[in-house]
Amino acid sequence: MEMNMTPQFAKTLGSIAYANGLPCAPAASPEFMAAINPAIGSNIDAMKAWLSGWVEASLAA
Repeated sequence: MEMNMTPQFAKTLGSIAYANGLPCAPAASPEFMAAINPAIGSNIDAMKAWLSGWVEASLAA
C-alpha cells in the first residue's frame, strides 16, 4: 500500500501509535511502515513527522 506520505499524515499516524500504546519508534507502526517508500533515505521527513506526532500526543496526555 505504498503511497505519497505527507508530513501531516505521518504525524497523525504517530499520534495514533501513541494512543495505541506503541513505542516511540516509527518502525513499530505497521500502518506507517506499509505506507512509506521502501527506498533508503527517502522517508526522513516522514519519520520526523511521525516522531513529532508521537511526542506531542505523549506530552498532551
